[in-house]
Amino acid sequence: MSGKNRVYEWDNLKFLLMVLVVLGHFADCCIQEPLFKSIYLCIYAFHMPLFIFVSGLLHKNENVAKKVVSYVCLFWLFKISFFAVRNYMLGHELTFSVFTEDGAPWYMLALAVFMLLSYALREVNAKYIFVFSLIIGCFAGYDNGIGDFLVLSRIFVFYPFYVLGIMAQGKAKNGLEVSWGWKIPGVVILLAWIWLCGCKLDFMYTYRGLFTGRNPFWEDIYSAGCLYRLFCYGISILTGMALVVLVPSRKIPVISKFGRRTLQVYFWHWLLIAVLMEYGEEIGAFCATPFGKAAYMLAAIALTFILSLKVFGYPLSFMHRIRK
Repeated sequence: MSGKNRVYEWDNLKFLLMVLVVLGHFADCCIQEPLFKSIYLCIYAFHMPLFIFVSGLLHKNENVAKKVVSYVCLFWLFKISFFAVRNYMLGHELTFSVFTEDGAPWYMLALAVFMLLSYALREVNAKYIFVFSLIIGCFAGYDNGIGDFLVLSRIFVFYPFYVLGIMAQGKAKNGLEVSWGWKIPGVVILLAWIWLCGCKLDFMYTYRGLFTGRNPFWEDIYSAGCLYRLFCYGISILTGMALVVLVPSRKIPVISKFGRRTLQVYFWHWLLIAVLMEYGEEIGAFCATPFGKAAYMLAAIALTFILSLKVFGYPLSFMHRIRK
């Protein structure tokens, strides 16, 4: 969507989610701090599922081949860039894997597969696809062999959110008309989730590995792994939809514009995160005080705004032209 056809609600939501993505990754660099554990867990429950939901909401069965090729190219651009930074600039002797990916590039490949799969199944009732994909997602964790290979685990786990987006196209593609009566439950759900992540962290942090979508079921939950996954799906959907109903639908200066540029933030901030992770001890020492924690989180938010500037659209802007 461009110009007058843009739905500001989704641009606003995407920018907010991008802020949370950067915050979550900053928190992961200092995960030994209980506060950052809570922030990480709280964000990971819904940020990627919501991004994928919005992608499904905006899915079109037009120029699918171009879109798929562009996202596969982005996958390789991300993968090679991260390898070069970590291997040559930071001095890590890493092995390059063609078929396995455990880092940020997974999202590009997963989107390409989601688009292609949804196009191939376009004649099938989306409700049936959702139920079937949900079942696969619930049981994928029993297979230790998929994991990061072709990001299959994340594809299986997150595809139901893409299908949900497609199912919601009729009512939500052009934005939601939400009354204040819906906003109150949204606030209650989000506050309840924040409370659980903060006050019941020792119990809730168990679910971290499930929210990432890439981990198989571990021994402690293996026998009931599918039920744990279903529980996490419920949390992701509830918290995600709670956030959606609270997002303003009007055009917001700067925010709405920057919501169109989340891909470039995703790309550039991960390169910076790779560098940041080299200074874990120093960051931990800096964040030992309340001032340090606040400054660290504000830096993450400021970085999101900076990387949303048009100058950081390169080298990704040419991919946008391919998709048209």
